[in-house]
Amino acid sequence: MSNNIVTTLLTADYLSSRKLPVAPDGRYEPAESSNHGVVLNFLEKVQAQIKRGDPILHDPQVVEGFVDAALHANTVGIDDRKMLFQNGLTILQRLDPNSNLSKKLNNVAIADLYNSLTHPPTNYLGTEFRDADGGRNNNYFPNLGRAGQPYARGVPGKTPIPYHELPDPGLVFDTLLKRRKLEAHPGGNSSLTFAFASLITHSLFRTNPYNMNINDTSSYLDLSPLYGVDQTSQNAVRQKDGTGSLYPDVFSEERLGLLPPSVSALLCIFNRNHNYIAANLLTINERKRWKPISSFSPNDPALLQQDEEIFQTARLINCGHFMSVVFGDYVAGFLGLTRTGSSWSMNPFDPIKTDDGYVGRGEGNHVSVEFNLLYRWHATISPQDEKWTEDLFESVFKTKDFDSIDLQKFGEAVRELRTHSEPDPRKRNFAGLVRQPNGAFKDEDIANLLNDAVESPASRYGARGTPGVLRIVEILAMNQARKWGVCTMNEFRAFLGLKQFDSFEEWNPDPEIAGAARALYKHINLLELYPGLQAEQNMPLGSGSGLCCGFTMMRAILADAICLVRGDRFFTTDFTPANLTAWGYNDCQRDPNNGAFGSALSKLLLRNLPQNYRYNSTYGLFAFFTPAATQQNLKVLKLTSQYDFTRPAQAPIPKVVSTLKGIGQVFNDPVRYKVPYTSDMNLLTQGVGMFLIYDTPAKHDPDRLLATRALGLHDNPEAMKWYANYYREQTQFHLKTKSFRYSLPSGPSSRYVDIIQDVVNMTSVHWAADQLCGVSLKTAANPRGLFTEKEAYDMFMILFTCVFEDVDAEHGWVLRNTALQASQIVNTCIEESLKEVMPKSGLPYIANTINTWINGHDEKPCHKWMRELVKSKKSIKDLTGLVIGLAVGSSVNYAQACAQVVDFYLKPEYAKEKAEIVRLSQLTDHESTRLLIGYIKEAQRLAPQFPGLSRVAVASDVIKESHPEKHPDITIAPGDIIFSSYYNAMTDPDDFPDPFTVNPNRPWANDWVQGTGFHGCPGYDYAQHTLSEVIRVIFSLKNLRRAAPPAGILSGFDTSVLGTKQHMYIDPTGNISPWPGSLFVTWDE
Repeated sequence: MSNNIVTTLLTADYLSSRKLPVAPDGRYEPAESSNHGVVLNFLEKVQAQIKRGDPILHDPQVVEGFVDAALHANTVGIDDRKMLFQNGLTILQRLDPNSNLSKKLNNVAIADLYNSLTHPPTNYLGTEFRDADGGRNNNYFPNLGRAGQPYARGVPGKTPIPYHELPDPGLVFDTLLKRRKLEAHPGGNSSLTFAFASLITHSLFRTNPYNMNINDTSSYLDLSPLYGVDQTSQNAVRQKDGTGSLYPDVFSEERLGLLPPSVSALLCIFNRNHNYIAANLLTINERKRWKPISSFSPNDPALLQQDEEIFQTARLINCGHFMSVVFGDYVAGFLGLTRTGSSWSMNPFDPIKTDDGYVGRGEGNHVSVEFNLLYRWHATISPQDEKWTEDLFESVFKTKDFDSIDLQKFGEAVRELRTHSEPDPRKRNFAGLVRQPNGAFKDEDIANLLNDAVESPASRYGARGTPGVLRIVEILAMNQARKWGVCTMNEFRAFLGLKQFDSFEEWNPDPEIAGAARALYKHINLLELYPGLQAEQNMPLGSGSGLCCGFTMMRAILADAICLVRGDRFFTTDFTPANLTAWGYNDCQRDPNNGAFGSALSKLLLRNLPQNYRYNSTYGLFAFFTPAATQQNLKVLKLTSQYDFTRPAQAPIPKVVSTLKGIGQVFNDPVRYKVPYTSDMNLLTQGVGMFLIYDTPAKHDPDRLLATRALGLHDNPEAMKWYANYYREQTQFHLKTKSFRYSLPSGPSSRYVDIIQDVVNMTSVHWAADQLCGVSLKTAANPRGLFTEKEAYDMFMILFTCVFEDVDAEHGWVLRNTALQASQIVNTCIEESLKEVMPKSGLPYIANTINTWINGHDEKPCHKWMRELVKSKKSIKDLTGLVIGLAVGSSVNYAQACAQVVDFYLKPEYAKEKAEIVRLSQLTDHESTRLLIGYIKEAQRLAPQFPGLSRVAVASDVIKESHPEKHPDITIAPGDIIFSSYYNAMTDPDDFPDPFTVNPNRPWANDWVQGTGFHGCPGYDYAQHTLSEVIRVIFSLKNLRRAAPPAGILSGFDTSVLGTKQHMYIDPTGNISPWPGSLFVTWDE
């Protein structure tokens, strides 16, 4: 019997057995209508399920998808290629829609899709900048955290304490808080730690003097002490000249005159950092929407619009640096991470998904009265700052009896100071410093204040630690807390989720402190919040504990730090490269490998006081700890040999030589003028160096001759032909294998390639890796090689940069550390290659087998010249130093020279010269080659690899420049740094008539492009002949042209180094680099 017949019979039976309806409208009640019979319902469900299909999907991928979701849903995310959601929907559509399982799965699917997007959105287009007063951080509650709003109350106090039952604040101070003896901070923190803490508190708290319920600054870490608390105060510190800059060494916060000068010195660092950022933003001009300010008329509204965009973007980036210091130095120190050598940091910025959903971020913040009281850390004041404060109070109150200062006297003094405060921030000074004509303070003055603070140990937290000079300030704090009606200490602990104290001894086990508190408050539940926080037992120094403040305070600080950052949309949802630019976004990131365990303050100090800190100075790298504490920490970590513990002295400003005559005098006198890169070359050559750093002919000349003869560069025309052919074939090979073909509907097929990264750089890498060092490259022809071509390029690039580039101190540690690692790899490859050609080396069978397996053959290209080297009987170590030195000096710099020549002649203004180079590239006769080399040398003259080279004087001298009427003689003293400005010398019209015209027939008395003098380029002829072959191959391509922008534009900008033009580049990550990035070209087949 079919299901339809059964259903019909059951339905007839059901209908016939029904009673008449009793409702007046003649209809049955819903409940009666639904009782269709159990059997009938079951059959209907069976029919429906058969129609829908089997809900059990018999496919291993289904299980795999569910497992992936269980493991990764809240971490890396679900792999949608495993089809979990689609399989889930298939199961759902096959279930009975009225079943509980179906409803639950449906709800899960809808919730998952809905929660994939934020509701409501956390950020909007057009709101990418901070308001001056902190408003609109939360777009839905624009006043949340805005300056001028009332303080929040975090904990409603419920403990009834009659006012007359409260102890006298002065008595509380005298018995619980007043310093009896000086005790240094157990973690070795310097006073600069708490100078920075003052910047945080003054960013968050500014109680209105007429209404203490109002906070006149924002509730965000927006550097309001620097930028101001509203638009009026912000305008007062801005130049508004189209560059987005602040006035030099100017900050908005007038209250800092009442704080030790190290606080103001730190703000000057952030001022300089803002202006550094703004200058870079305008120079890089990432989105090409800004113009040089010289192109604007004085009253052009576009000038102010440009200034506003640059200023606000720089402010975002500078606040990003501030935030990085908070976590990389401040919080890291609190957790004791620096002491243990850990560069770990909490990450409160990114999305966090738990089983309960997403943890909110970018939703705003609003500071409370409880934290206003918590952040008053007067006990940590150093002896130096205590003396400074005493002198200030004595000058203001005309007395040394600080206990005699009452509320009335203090109020009158504050009003007097406020009345006479300088309203123009440009005219405010501090610590007796004098502004220079440009408005800035001297670098050495700022550095001295900071270094004094580094050397000054902070004091410990806790009971009986606050200097007596601050008695009236502490009394005011307690009075303020009582007027606000804040909670008790135990209520605050309950709010934080901490156990409430059962006794005063549990709060502080010191019997004197506990007894004094009991005498004042009688019961632990009546202990006020302010003295409770300040006099609580301190956390001991140990793992996870470096601040050593009270337990309650520590828990609250960490929670507040997370909330301040995670709640700020400009540190979370709006903290993006789109808003900060790619360069700016990278610039304010912490670097955990910077030699300071991720310190972010070190970057700012070394960047903005470059003459005052060496790259490894502990004063710059570990400024939040005293030198003694830092030395002890590094001693435990066995790292002391890598650091400089002496107080930094200001380095001399280089003296610039700008003529051929003057440069020749310096570079041909290795007795008086030494190369500055000896230590770096020694670092990379295992201490042996090589002839490029030997300043005595006895060491220099034999090694130079050995290298040039082994390479065949010494009177060997056949070798020159071989090298020219090698570079020609390598260039042709990379053009063929690295380019790809494309065609348009109307036109011939064309090819497209990154001429720098994939052709020029790779040609140079193969020279250094294959022909010089024996570094095994992983290529299509050698798939078992050890390093890719890009990896090898990066290693040689880092090695060259470390030795020859004048790298800023802020990048010095990372560069040297990375270069050391790269050198160990390259040196090992060289040593093995040298051992393979040593006479009777007896290379073990296993090692020989491995070499053959990796390289596909026993013989390496480098073996030929290495056999010549080993004939010298020098040690493997000495020869390795020579080889790596040559490889470093003939690889990436060669590629850079070639890249800049190509880019130079592809510029529209040199179209005529390009056409002539194209013609010459089709010819191979001697005259054509001579002219081609002439064009190359002219491009190198006008677009040199580097602006100049330096030497260090070790004896007195007078440098005689050409044309003394324009270039006076330069007096030199031992220790002076001499910068030889190649670019200025090679564009001097007295030595190069019509200097900016390309003239391939220009007579060259000396080939200055490649360096001159004692350490001139040993392979000059080799470089010119091989480079001409590379250029010939590239410019012989049919209809060679730049690709469409931006790919066809070599991204970079001109800057100035000691008055000398230097071209810098933007790498693929948006960072600034001296090395050319990508340049795509195309040509017809």
